[in-house]
Amino acid sequence: MITATTNFFFRGQQQYIYVKSSTTHLSEKSGDYIEFYGQYNDGIPDSLVYYNIRFIPNPYYSLFTDTSTYYLTWNASLANLRMTEQSDTSFNSYSATPYVIAPSVIAGRAYTKATSDNRAAYIYFQNAPQYSPGAWLPDGAYTPNDPRFTQNATWTNTWIYNNSGATFYPDVDNAYSGPGAPNVYIRTVVLGEENGNCTFSIYTNNHLNLWTNLACDSFAALNLNTTFPASNLGAGFSITYYNNALNNTNIITPTYVYLSYAHTTDLGGDTTFTMTLNDSASGPLKEFLHLTNIYTYHSGVDSMRMYDLTNHNRFWLKPEGGGFNALVPNSHNAQQCFLASDSTVHKVMNLTPVGIGKNGIFTNFSSEGDSAFIIISHPSLWSSARAYASYRSNNATKHYNTVLADIEELYDQFGEGIYYSPLGIRRFCNYAINKWASPPSNLFLVGKGIHTPLMRSDSSTWTRAQSLVPSFGYPSSDILFSNGLGGDTLIEPAIPTGRLAASVNADVNTYLNKVETYESTPAALWMKNIAHFAGGSTAAEENIYASFLANYATTISDTLFGGRVFLFQKTTAAPISGTLTDSVLNLINNGVSIMTFFGHAGGADWSESVDYPTEYNNTGKYPFMMADACFSGDIFQPIGQAISSVSEQWVLNPPGAIGFFGIRLFG
Repeated sequence: MITATTNFFFRGQQQYIYVKSSTTHLSEKSGDYIEFYGQYNDGIPDSLVYYNIRFIPNPYYSLFTDTSTYYLTWNASLANLRMTEQSDTSFNSYSATPYVIAPSVIAGRAYTKATSDNRAAYIYFQNAPQYSPGAWLPDGAYTPNDPRFTQNATWTNTWIYNNSGATFYPDVDNAYSGPGAPNVYIRTVVLGEENGNCTFSIYTNNHLNLWTNLACDSFAALNLNTTFPASNLGAGFSITYYNNALNNTNIITPTYVYLSYAHTTDLGGDTTFTMTLNDSASGPLKEFLHLTNIYTYHSGVDSMRMYDLTNHNRFWLKPEGGGFNALVPNSHNAQQCFLASDSTVHKVMNLTPVGIGKNGIFTNFSSEGDSAFIIISHPSLWSSARAYASYRSNNATKHYNTVLADIEELYDQFGEGIYYSPLGIRRFCNYAINKWASPPSNLFLVGKGIHTPLMRSDSSTWTRAQSLVPSFGYPSSDILFSNGLGGDTLIEPAIPTGRLAASVNADVNTYLNKVETYESTPAALWMKNIAHFAGGSTAAEENIYASFLANYATTISDTLFGGRVFLFQKTTAAPISGTLTDSVLNLINNGVSIMTFFGHAGGADWSESVDYPTEYNNTGKYPFMMADACFSGDIFQPIGQAISSVSEQWVLNPPGAIGFFGIRLFG
């Protein structure tokens, strides 16, 4: 690999790197290496998947993953970005600065086994009591079914109920409050979690009122910041959030609290350290840092390095006077710096090629056929997804220009390497709409998805490994992958979208066999048969639902379709018996083209039960199912957590149905 042509990318931007090599080519035998500053994946990129937000509710914790992806590439340029090594040791020409500016953060996160040290040492994460789904309030009314990630959608800290408080203890060790100490800067976001009203106050352990009686109405989101004197910091420093409501009208929760404070140059035994140098225009040409009490795993052997991440300088710190010294050029603005020893440097042991089959080459999607049929699937389903794509491309009567995309490649090529995020698919859809000869005709997602907050929680039952093709929003809605693109309305997908919630190749192959039969079956009288099922918990509900179905029956029975409708209605408040009646069994076995359900459901079943699809013998006569019933279309639950949704039962299993249109939350 040629030294000068090597470069790194992170979140779509080339990164400054340090290359240690005495020749024009990198050689591991010669001790050559590439060094770069890497960070965990935080919540900053999530701003691209939120809807109509004023600020990111939790910039320290991603909705999707902690893992960042960096890309090692090379090109023909000899002017790639490099850190500048600084080696000035004329320390006697300057006076040592008495302090640096250090951050301290307490932020909410999902329940997870990972420790905060895997992310950033100055951030302490607290497990959230639950995910805050947010609320979209277009007309002042709470709308729990809106799937978009709105202002309040995030992981938070402790939920604080009426007439109670929660206290947080930021790490402000070795705070400097001597001559010239700047004020402490504090920033926090507080969310309302109920459709009610309250006021709250925030104060410190030494009775300093930071905010008093702030209103938090319904699902408010407040982005607060202020400053206070450094003299208020000290042993046992804490910050309390108090909900002043006397009755249970609203719940408040802080997503994070961030402090920026003056820290002495005694680093308190830390192995790594993040700091900011606030250089002024009137200051010296360079700032002299004499840093003490740095813990090294191999005393006397470890060397210390520091990166000026703002100005892209690299320093070897010189051990001297019981500490480590560096002279940092003054850029007359805030300079973020990071300090680390040899022992804390993470060595990259493996590189993973990008592309389909990890071939190291991105697919060129720049030119695709008219009205392309996009299929997005996961590598574990690749063989069956290719078979489905081949059928769509080669079918004589229903031919499509098929584009098969690997979700992991879309993460890399379009999604900034943020796995499990919907960003890669949405950007790919936007690219296809704007760059291809004509907009795509279909978007077919082949692979199981998991609701974002369930996938994010790391536990033995709900695992992200089951999320093969991600969903978007919460409750999950695949419409969001293209809604609003191409000039369409906010709630209309620019590309007609569907999903097969397959977990294994057998699921896809079973469905493909159904499709091949369904699309090759000649017209027959049974296709005029329509089955309606009505069921409620009371007689009044049953009659209301039956009246809705009667209107549907009028429409489907007219001359445009000429359907023959069969109504099955409950006669008691109890669910229909699991034992199939002869009339239902014979009707479905002989063939119906549509089955419509109107009533209550719990995801895995509904009150007007028709039993499991394997109880029927309707092979070759697959109905399309529509369910006006809560949770019946929720295909985003983890496998093993509950019985699979009615949709999955009927679409993935034989003989079953050809398709399912249902609701994934409340109906």
